[in-house]
Amino acid sequence: MVVFRDIAVRLEAEAVGTLRQSEERLQVLIDQGSDMVVILETDGTIKFTSPSIENVLEYRPQDAVGVNIFDLVHRDDHERARQDLETVVAGGRADAAKHYRIVHRDGSWRTIEVLSKNLVDHPLVAGIVLNARDVTNRERLAEAVRLSERKYRGLFENAHDAIMLFEPENETILEVNERACAIYGFDRSELIGTSLATISQNVERGKEHIEKILAAGVLADVRSVHLRKDGTPMTIEIQASTIEYEGKTAILTVNRDITKRQAAERSLERFTERLSILNRAWQDIATATSLEEMVQAALGRLLAVI
Repeated sequence: MVVFRDIAVRLEAEAVGTLRQSEERLQVLIDQGSDMVVILETDGTIKFTSPSIENVLEYRPQDAVGVNIFDLVHRDDHERARQDLETVVAGGRADAAKHYRIVHRDGSWRTIEVLSKNLVDHPLVAGIVLNARDVTNRERLAEAVRLSERKYRGLFENAHDAIMLFEPENETILEVNERACAIYGFDRSELIGTSLATISQNVERGKEHIEKILAAGVLADVRSVHLRKDGTPMTIEIQASTIEYEGKTAILTVNRDITKRQAAERSLERFTERLSILNRAWQDIATATSLEEMVQAALGRLLAVI
């Protein structure tokens, strides 16, 4: 019996020691953690807060105790915060994180992400436990990204040139703007998921361009012949660069239809060439020593123009 009693005493001592170590470990985590741990009465009164509240909101823990949490919540978030607390108090689940604006000691507002758990019936807690963290900078960054996306989406959609985004391996088109649809004659749904090879007149040359883009990161003022939906060719001047899209390398191209410009350039070249021929004809006529030489020079140059 004595042996069993000794074993029981030893086991009890070990259990107490283990429990004490767990409590100490938990206390260290609460004291040193960056997240705030707050325990509320069911009416929202703060009965405990971890020291990290001072780092986040600059309130001393002893000053925060006894304050009703709703006195710190932005008035526009009041109703939602009260409904959320009532749900948790009633035994509802609050697995999803909630965001509320909480006033900082300096009067500014911080966006706080909160996870709640009802431990009212737990004898050592007897309250609603909040695990909270400051996500103000993350929210500001997210909003900046949203604004940036809207800004660049506007630029993307309203650009005068066709803009295409495609993955380089299979040349699958990932995104296009309205101008691309207008120039190529396709609906957006017809272009998305299509390979560039289907609208390129010279597929091999297109692959060479892609290799150069991937190697250098950019490619400028490249001309290529693409096909409209009805099969008619058009000359495209391309500016291209690699970008990261959804975690993968993609190629963004700005395509300008220069078919008319190219035709005008060729007409200008032919016109300039003819002027040059006529100018040489006048020079030959001016240096001719006889009427026969003049006629032969003029006819020779004029026939070249025709």
